[in-house]
Amino acid sequence: MPYHLSWIKPGQLAFERLYGVVTIEEMQEMQSKFLAWSKEVNRPVHMIVDFTQVESFPKNIVQIRSALITDIDPSIQGWVVLVTNNVLLRFVSNLVTQHFMRDGRIRSVESFADAVAYLKQADPELSKLDMDLIAPAL
Repeated sequence: MPYHLSWIKPGQLAFERLYGVVTIEEMQEMQSKFLAWSKEVNRPVHMIVDFTQVESFPKNIVQIRSALITDIDPSIQGWVVLVTNNVLLRFVSNLVTQHFMRDGRIRSVESFADAVAYLKQADPELSKLDMDLIAPAL
């Protein structure tokens, strides 16, 4: 599964788009890269994750739980907003968040515009983001 990871607002808001078949190993790799970015800037970093082009993903909750880093330093833990219309993916992400992640900050929305709107509300420092300027670049 290829994926693309980039900054929308360097040091504050990242964007990740996933394609095709997502594996547990790739989930670990993506999370490790994002956490490394967060540690570099030493502040909460938010991420928008676009799942709209994902064909399949792991559904075994025990495997997902064992693969993810769940004890994240709160000083670098921002919001992760998943963009997906997949009801099962929303259910699995909510279940993992509620039961396995301390202070998990994951939200699922249906569009990139909804993700930006939510983050603008959650973090006043993002209130001046202009979605029209950043969306075409992603």
